[in-house]
Amino acid sequence: MTIDLSESDVDRIAEKVLKILKPLLEGLREPANMELLNKKQSCKYLNVCNDTFDKYIKRELRGVKIGKETRYTTLELNEYLNQDDRL
Repeated sequence: MTIDLSESDVDRIAEKVLKILKPLLEGLREPANMELLNKKQSCKYLNVCNDTFDKYIKRELRGVKIGKETRYTTLELNEYLNQDDRL
């Protein structure tokens, strides 16, 4: 089955799709105050030593792999701090 559409039809469809998706995509943007921290910075942010971070915390975080290094968002670290069942 083939549907032939004029360029104006394609433009109208694209505008409608954009109108629907734009509000959904807005929610996916990073908050302006969210930072990516390396492991050392994350330890300082959480006020824990490197060993504590490795042993208890790192396994509960997703992190973002950038090259060979994993970075952690301040948003994710704050979520970890706000957990009721941590440490």
